[in-house]
Amino acid sequence: MFSANRSTRKEAFESKYLFFQNNQKEFDRILDELVKVRHQMALKLGYPSYIELGYHRMHRTNLTPADYKKYRMQVKEVGVPLVNNLRHKQQERLKVEKLKYYDEHVFFQTPAPKPKGDFQQILKNYQIVFAELSPETSSFYNEIMSKDNIDVQSRPNKFGGAFATYIGEEVAPYMYCNFNGSSNDVRVFAHEAGHAFQFYMTRDKNIHEYIIPYDSAELFSFTMERLVWPWMELFFGSEVERYKYEHLTQGLMYMPIASVVDEFEHYLYEFPNATALQRKQQWRKLESEYMPEKDYDQNEFLEQGMGFYEYSHIFTTPFYFIDYDLAHFCSLQMWKKQQIDGVPPINSFISMCKSGGSLSFQDLLVSANLNSPFEEDSLPTILEEVQAWLNNMDHQKF
Repeated sequence: MFSANRSTRKEAFESKYLFFQNNQKEFDRILDELVKVRHQMALKLGYPSYIELGYHRMHRTNLTPADYKKYRMQVKEVGVPLVNNLRHKQQERLKVEKLKYYDEHVFFQTPAPKPKGDFQQILKNYQIVFAELSPETSSFYNEIMSKDNIDVQSRPNKFGGAFATYIGEEVAPYMYCNFNGSSNDVRVFAHEAGHAFQFYMTRDKNIHEYIIPYDSAELFSFTMERLVWPWMELFFGSEVERYKYEHLTQGLMYMPIASVVDEFEHYLYEFPNATALQRKQQWRKLESEYMPEKDYDQNEFLEQGMGFYEYSHIFTTPFYFIDYDLAHFCSLQMWKKQQIDGVPPINSFISMCKSGGSLSFQDLLVSANLNSPFEEDSLPTILEEVQAWLNNMDHQKF
């Protein structure tokens, strides 16, 4: 799917979606049953719909669907045009007449930047990063390494993905990844380290919901991805600028699909009796609104609005998906402070980590002097800074 050969990419994507196409009746049945049982749960608990119950299960104590709608409107107004422009530049770099859906994850004609060395070298480099970032991050990293609470090397039959958690009575942070030799190894390690470091700083609270705060969990992981930027040359050497450009643009391109998923989930639980066909039509409608540049190259399955099957959050954890984008918005503000001051705003970050789930998402932002994504014109303000950085980069040289 990430092959430099366009025909190979297309064939790989078609093979992937053929699986979903062959099982579409099962996916439709499973989703329908989930929606209906969640709706019944909400009614029995006295809620008008699962939307309100879902927000409470996400621990959103001071946020409403109207807040999220306000953010999605900002994405439509300023995020969609920005991403559209980035896709156009991507098309220019790939030298294709029209960017197709199977081109979207390939950013350069030449091979994508890869980290130097094997997985052990990445871990050694991160020891330097966390030692220089702060005494707290240094002690955190030394603990997980000394206790061997880390598993990053891919191997046959190993469970896929990446996550962070804590284990034992000592609430020891634990990190799990699957390195594959790509630049994503460096990104995902920082991401999971952000989670694990927040657990480490909060573990004395002895309240699970404070240690793993459901409504703000991604805030810590996405911010860590940005805080480690000054050390990326350790991993990528002369290709560090290409990595940063790809990393930043990838995060921005996440905005539209996050809003599509979120608005689609609100639709599912506002209209729990909608048919499978109506759900697919709604998904395709939202895709065309938030991602007007997307070209499915006459892939009938995707054109009919069945692309949501691959987003497992829709099935397993309703209303969580947009939290990735909200956290990215906040991490960009930290990134901006870093660009201005020349050093990571580590003290603000540590303060947020220590608070963990004892503060709501909104209150955590206040404590770190960050703007809320739900404030009017908050997204345009930060995207102006991002656009200025991107304009200073000659993307064609990549």
